[in-house]
Amino acid sequence: NAFNNTIDNIKIKTESSLKPYNGITFSGVTVKENVIKHADIWSRGASSQSLLFQNSATENKIIDTDLSSILNSKVLKVSQGTGKNYLLNLTYDNERVTFQNANSYNIYRQWYLNVTVVDELTHEYIANANVSANDSDGIFTFSELTDITGKIVTQNITEYIQNQLITKFLTNYTFN
Repeated sequence: NAFNNTIDNIKIKTESSLKPYNGITFSGVTVKENVIKHADIWSRGASSQSLLFQNSATENKIIDTDLSSILNSKVLKVSQGTGKNYLLNLTYDNERVTFQNANSYNIYRQWYLNVTVVDELTHEYIANANVSANDSDGIFTFSELTDITGKIVTQNITEYIQNQLITKFLTNYTFN
């Protein structure tokens, strides 16, 4: 079972003209809560993809990674099952994503958010200011107090949730 593993700073290249090879595959209900970060995953060939989520692998996170493909390859494929996986600060071509038999299998596209609060008149940092955010549906996302430099802890915010049927954008956020 692949559960709660972390892979950091890896480069993967797959290439085949005859068979579909995947850069990384997450497959099965016991494949969950894994993290891949600082990766460069490249695929080339018919029916290949850089990243494959299938058979209900869930709660996995891909962070600060570049997914790329050439020829007929997809960068990301989601297939067969239900669940949710997170893509934080990834570089990839949105047009090269495919879903197959995965109506309830969600991908959360996320980005880092850094906030600094500064007084409008004096331009000085404001400590202990409460920064809170709600997504476009009004759903509470976070609330943090600023430190002495006017900053909050970096937040991960979701741009959209995507599955085979829809892409639901949660932007624009409201900040108070």
